[in-house]
Amino acid sequence: MTRVSLYRCAEYDKHVLFDVFVKALDDAGFRADGFRGARVAIKPNMLSASAPEKAVVTHPVFFAAAVRMVKAHGGVPVLVESPAFQSLEKVALKTGYDRIIAEERMEVWDNKSVAVITNDQGRKFKRFEVAKPLMEADILLNLPKIKTHAITCLTCAVKNLFGTIPGLAKSQWHMRAQTREEFPEFILDFYGAIKALFNNGRRVLHLVDGIIGMEGEGPGPAGTPRRLDMVLAGTDAVAVDRVVAHLTGLDVAKIATIGSAAQRGLGVGKLEDIEIAGQAIEAMAVQNFKAPGRSFSSRIQDGLLGFNAVKNLCVEKPVPSAERCTLCYQCKSICPAGAIHKSEGTQRVPRYDYNACIRCYCCLEICPEAAISLEKGKLQWILDRL
Repeated sequence: MTRVSLYRCAEYDKHVLFDVFVKALDDAGFRADGFRGARVAIKPNMLSASAPEKAVVTHPVFFAAAVRMVKAHGGVPVLVESPAFQSLEKVALKTGYDRIIAEERMEVWDNKSVAVITNDQGRKFKRFEVAKPLMEADILLNLPKIKTHAITCLTCAVKNLFGTIPGLAKSQWHMRAQTREEFPEFILDFYGAIKALFNNGRRVLHLVDGIIGMEGEGPGPAGTPRRLDMVLAGTDAVAVDRVVAHLTGLDVAKIATIGSAAQRGLGVGKLEDIEIAGQAIEAMAVQNFKAPGRSFSSRIQDGLLGFNAVKNLCVEKPVPSAERCTLCYQCKSICPAGAIHKSEGTQRVPRYDYNACIRCYCCLEICPEAAISLEKGKLQWILDRL
């Protein structure tokens, strides 16, 4: 039976977290002395240059404790992360990761050197370019943040590995897998490639930052920080995400990266097949956790994406706010469809071509000012009720 460990932790203290990590991983089936002599690729969530208290990134103290644990047990940590748009240096400076990297004299992936991994069992996508250090790592230590997500509903252990794909190449994948059904299936094709890479004694471990998570319109600055006071660990990303879904009360039926993953044999998706170590799961459950606000049926929405007139009436669209927008144009740079253009005249926000917009919501995810919100189409309230 797959085991996921769950511990209560209410503070970002690297000494406290060090002890919690060792216990949690041991409970999940990995002893910390397994780091000895290993190159360990550490993958936090560094989505964008955001202050840690906004819960957009894996907290830097959480990251520091993981680095300290690996080094204390004889491992060599390597930071492997590629923010969605901004440079790793800028994100590290804003989030406080830069000090940890310097203090620990860490090796950091250059965000340029890549290697090809494959998944022969992928349903649609079988070839991916990822960070080259993954090819050289003995262990991949995944440090996701519990956050909601506009497309996948939850971003945690499975989804966080998407960040091993370099920079703007991630937004290009949104063009190749445009709908709310296609994108999670792409994520699972990719996750299958990661699992195939880390076999024959190589390990993937997951330590989840759930001390302060994010609810509402995540995963970027538009979401709302929420104190959860938990740390999870496991060796099965799907099982970890399933436990997180139960703890937060998110609808598992809306999280394709759990249900479809289990059907593919990529992990355990049934709670009754997961052994919980540490705290009792019901004692840690979160009340009134806010899911992403999009209530529209994904199947209906995806059927409408090819019809511009109907799509614009019936599918939520990203709308920038003149009060918050600073015209930094990060949204324009990340848009895979080229649907965002510079403002004209006295206009104080970028111009959106909603006929070209594929509704991937990368712009909402990356906006540093949380200046983009979702606006329902004029007829959507009728379809929502239907």
